[in-house]
Parts: sequence; structure tokens; C-alpha cells
Amino acid sequence: MGRVPRSPPRHSKEGSRLYGIVRYQHRELPYGTRSICPDCLLDRGELNIVDATVLEAEGRVLMRKTCPEHGDFEEVIWSDAALYRRSMERWYRSVGISNPGAASSNGCPLDCGLCPEHRSHTALALIDVTNRCNLSCPICFASSNTAERIYEPSREEIRGMMATFRGSRPVPCPGIQFTGGEPTLCESLVDYVRWARELGFDHVMVATNGVRFAEDAGYVRRLVEAGLNTVYLQFDGVSERPYLAARGVDLRDVKRRALDSCREAGLDGVILVPTVVGGVNDGELGEIVRFGLENCDVVKCINFQPVSFTGRIDRRESMRVTISDVITLIEEQTGGLVEAEDWYPISSMLPLGRALGLMKGVPEVELSAHPACGMATFLVLEDGEPRPITDLVDMEGFLDALEGVCDLYAGGSILAGLRSRLMLGGALRGVKGGLLGRLLGSLIDRGDYGSLASFMDGVLMLGMMHFMDPWNYDLERVSHCDIHYGTPDGGMVPFCNYNMFYREEVEGRHTRELKVPPLAPHADWTKEGFSFIRTHKRSNQ
Repeated sequence: MGRVPRSPPRHSKEGSRLYGIVRYQHRELPYGTRSICPDCLLDRGELNIVDATVLEAEGRVLMRKTCPEHGDFEEVIWSDAALYRRSMERWYRSVGISNPGAASSNGCPLDCGLCPEHRSHTALALIDVTNRCNLSCPICFASSNTAERIYEPSREEIRGMMATFRGSRPVPCPGIQFTGGEPTLCESLVDYVRWARELGFDHVMVATNGVRFAEDAGYVRRLVEAGLNTVYLQFDGVSERPYLAARGVDLRDVKRRALDSCREAGLDGVILVPTVVGGVNDGELGEIVRFGLENCDVVKCINFQPVSFTGRIDRRESMRVTISDVITLIEEQTGGLVEAEDWYPISSMLPLGRALGLMKGVPEVELSAHPACGMATFLVLEDGEPRPITDLVDMEGFLDALEGVCDLYAGGSILAGLRSRLMLGGALRGVKGGLLGRLLGSLIDRGDYGSLASFMDGVLMLGMMHFMDPWNYDLERVSHCDIHYGTPDGGMVPFCNYNMFYREEVEGRHTRELKVPPLAPHADWTKEGFSFIRTHKRSNQ
């Protein structure tokens, strides 16, 4: 079982000098990486690592690779090569993890745990508390409700996983998400939320389909009282069709009642999570943004997830969408409210975490995922009207100033704290809009989770993460992943590796006999609207 060190990490003067900003060299297309053969994995369960090339063709970014047995594969990664190049401009080297949990012997992705070759520490810890679910969604990457076993770690194992993440150095993981299956079916979830707070997690999240939230507002209150501050709510659209296609039943009323339960419980940290599937809900992304703005009293973020083909879904060619596809569709469907130029890679925020940590003397989380993994932007409500943050802030100047702060401390500058605040104040002097100026000022002055919560008042974040599958798998991306699953034996496994290579093994080794309520039956769901489901075990791949 993992243990949390008694002494929290602190920055020493000498240690601060290790935190200078280093950008990775800009990747010019084409370039080489490593991937896997999809057919070797899906047909025989064999992991065959092959060379791959990332290249531009007709304005798109493709991955090409060849298996000696199965031949050539080609997959689109991004549909906009220019946006891909821009995203690679702000990709920084992270301080990583100084106490890895696994040896580096067989190479990635066989040494997950994390191994010493991993480039990023954990920004968000994921713990599956059960594989039971009250839905049977064909796009589920976890294939919940199909395994002939129950995976539900013991209370001791759950606490051990949490302690392992909090014991990471130099940065204890600040955020945790309890997931599954459907975590609200786990009878101990309220206790787990309370334990997470006791162990020092600032950001405690539950990923849910919202069914129990809609039915039981009292349950939501108990979670909030235990320390829950964020709900990761499955949300496919505003019309009936996406729910019938993706979930088998119209869940719109469930989502609205779940939001009402959050309001009643005083929980204002809801993240809407649309899984974007071509031909299913890609035509109503703008309406989803409008829904988020209309409910921004509780909705603080929309995290779009282009579908990953690792669960129960087929028709890859017609259903595949990429990050740049979603960005283009949002621009079109919002009438230009959010343009492609408003989006920045998640990795561009690394200097913010590092600068705040140096100013406070405590190492802070660094968002250091590969630029191809995710993008984000913010809509700021000024006098009730949404405006992209890039209209109000010189983002390039602000990010450059954050890099400068890090370099002041790394260089041992005299009066680094005072000079840093002056540098950031100068970068924010041109901020338009009183609300945003106050929020950013609070963030710089305090630099803690409370100030981040204040920043999100009056702001709607738009985020995007595209998790990988066997066709677009890139070992370089995996080595920079900062979203990690915990395992009962103390491991920490990058998100995409877990869902492609480790989930069945981990769940198989830790199957338990439990006296649990039966799963809610949905016998008719696979008879109508699910014509794209295969019946064999690896149906979606």
C-alpha cells in the first residue's frame, strides 16, 4: 500500500534553479515515432511495436505504419496541419517524477508503473471503484457491463491507490477522479471522497452518467459534504438523437435533473463531457456550447472528447473525428464566437503551474501532455455576453511573461518574487474587461485552488482531449501522458495504455465475489439503433 510522506515538498533555493523553462524542439513534418499494429493486437492480443511516420498530406496530418505481417496502415491524426504545427510551438519539458514505481526493463508500453522513462508526473489520478454500470453504452471505452466478472477494489486497496498518487514527488497529485463503470453504484463512494480530502487532494471529481444524481439530490449533498467539488457529467447533446444512438435511451431529462441536483447541493463545478462521434452528435456542438453558457451557474467547463475506438464501437472511417475537426465545427456552429486561433494546447499552461509554484515555494502540478493530446480555451462573460479570452488578453505576451518568471527563479535572480509580480502585472496591464482583470489578479496573488475556483466564476472553459486507440497510437504521446489510472497493486498507468493494454489484465487479476444489487436491465437497447455493434469480444476495435 502506498504511503504519503509526512513532509510536503518545498522548493529550496538550489532546487528552484532546476526549474528553468525548456521548450522541446519544434517538430517539423514529417517525423518518425513508434506505434503498434492494430491487427496484431485485436486479432491475437499481441503487442507488436512498429515504426511510424507522422506526415502532412493534402493539409491533413496522417500516421502511416507498416506491419510485416498485416501490411500498411494509414490514419488521420488531425485534419488541419497548420493548427497542428501551431500547437507544437508551446511544448515544454516537465520536471517529471522523481520516485517512479516501476523499473525500465522491457520498454514502453510494457513497463507501466510509472517507469523512469516517463516524462510527466500525474496531473489527474483516475481510480475505477467498480466496473458495474446502470447503462450499456456502445461507445464505452471501458466496455462496462459486458465482462463476466465484478471488478471492485477493496476499501483498503482504494485508500492505497490514493496514497500512492499523493506520495508522488516532486509534485503530489492534486486531482483525483473516481470512475468506473458507474462509480455511484459503489456503496463506499462517499467515504472515498472524504478520504481523498483527508489525504490532501484539492480537486475531487466523480465521473458519472448522472442517473443517480437525477434520482437522489440528497446523495449529491452527501458527496458535496464529504468534499466533492467537481462532477464529470456524460453529456452527448441537446436533442434526442445522440442519446438514442450512443446510449440507447433519451437521457436529456436525466441530465437536466442531475444539474438541478447539483444546484440544490451547492455544487457549481460541473464539467459536461460530450463524446463526439461522426454522424451522431457532431452537428450540435454549437448547441452544446450554448447549453453550457445558459447553465454556467453550475457548468464551468465542457470537455469534448473525439471518440476513441477502444470499447464497443465500429465504423471507424465514418465515425472518426479529430481535435481539429471539432474545433472547426465549433467555429462554424457558434457563428465564429470561438475561432481556431482561440485554442491553445493544454501543454501551453505548463509555465503557469511552474511559475505559481516557484512564487509560493511549493512545486505545483505541470500540465505537460503532448500537444496533440488536447486543446483548450475560455469564454468570459462580460455584461452577460461571452467573449473568447483571446479578445481580452494578449495570450502570447502572458505566456511569455510566465516563462520569464520561471527563468528568474531558475537563474537565482535577486528579488525574484517582486520582479516576477512586476513582470506579470505588466503582461496583464492590457487586459480588457474588469471581471477578467480581477480574476487573473487574484490568481497571480494567491496562486492556489481557491483562486482558480474564483477565476472560473463568470468563465466557461472549453477543453478537448483525444484519447488514442490502436490505429493512431503514438508512443511519444504516451511517454508524456499526465492522466494516470491507479491499480490495486500500487501501479500508475497512462490513460491510453490502461484502456488498450492493461484494463482486462488488471480487472482479471482483481476480480472479487461481491454481494451487490443486480445491474439495471436494458434488454431492448441493443435491438434498435445499435446496428454498428459487433458481437465478438473486441467489438469496437
